[in-house]
Amino acid sequence: MPNIKPTTLDAYKLLQEGCIALAQVESNGLKVDTLYLKKAIKSTSKKIVRLTKELKEDEVFRVWKKRYGVEANLDSGDQLGKVLFGDMGYECPNHTPSGRPKTDEATLEKLDISFVKKLLEIKKLKKAKNTYLIGIQREVCNGFLHPVFNLHLVKTYRSSSDSPNFHNMPIRNPEIGKLIRRCFIPREGGHIVECDYGGIEVKI
Repeated sequence: MPNIKPTTLDAYKLLQEGCIALAQVESNGLKVDTLYLKKAIKSTSKKIVRLTKELKEDEVFRVWKKRYGVEANLDSGDQLGKVLFGDMGYECPNHTPSGRPKTDEATLEKLDISFVKKLLEIKKLKKAKNTYLIGIQREVCNGFLHPVFNLHLVKTYRSSSDSPNFHNMPIRNPEIGKLIRRCFIPREGGHIVECDYGGIEVKI
């Protein structure tokens, strides 16, 4: 535990026992419905392809394609801003300090434009697939996920996780949250429960 500098024996004992407890959690692992996971990756990929095809039939993309030709890139916020707020004349709700239109997710969600809504959905599905579903699949071993839980990497001693980052599973978007969380199933005879203590590490 190279970053931990406890000043008392009690502090050292607390952190040591905490690391041991998290190591046991890692060893036990989380059971994954691997069949569902494969189906979820496949169905999400198909949905991305379908929505992308619909996106390219939209009037906004036709303007986009006319302006940028073969260099048209749906992942380019700069191109999107020039097409929406320049060529098509939509009003941008937020701007950068230099006065340029913002094209971040928070700004785009304020726009009532079907093209933009579909584009945001595609971006969320891509992240769900590539970051979460495939990330989980990559780390599964014999039907179990063993994420690494850390208690010694930040000065606040707040726990974190990686391989994958189990503390960062999406919940704000109900559809995406359900898609990801459905991967985890209880062991036989067990139940999955969720307890949200609202930053318990900080409060303690």
